[in-house]
Amino acid sequence: MSGKLKFIVGGIVVIAAAAAAYAVYVDREQTGDLKLYGNVDVRQVDLSFTVEGRLKDMLVEEGDHVKAGQPLAHIERDYFEDALTIANARVAAQQQVVDEAVAGPRPEEIHEAKADVDAAHAQVVNAEREYARQKELVRKRVSPQRAIDDARAALDVARGRLEA
Repeated sequence: MSGKLKFIVGGIVVIAAAAAAYAVYVDREQTGDLKLYGNVDVRQVDLSFTVEGRLKDMLVEEGDHVKAGQPLAHIERDYFEDALTIANARVAAQQQVVDEAVAGPRPEEIHEAKADVDAAHAQVVNAEREYARQKELVRKRVSPQRAIDDARAALDVARGRLEA
């Protein structure tokens, strides 16, 4: 082949390659994706919900064509509605506890607590007197040591109740 013919054939090959590269570039710029052609053979796909439950409806059959985001099945709602009802009841119960804490004690409860303190104070005074009596009787050797020990224990218990 002559040099002139080689030059012409080489020029045609370069122009054809540039045209092919430009066509691929333009096609890719229009969609932003690279297009590939072929077959994808999927035999089995395992699908699952993000939560447990029983199926209520199956909206597609095996072999049906589906689109992305298309619902395939529905789960029964009863379980979730029951759980929501229970959760709402627990929230309401805790709200009552908070409301009582914010409102403070009722006057009846305050009166009852004061009466309990007065009764505990009276028990302490009585236990102190009994302890003093038993101490004197043990000193005179009329009463056993156990009596003063019991009186001291009763006094400690009465003081503890008053503190509580």
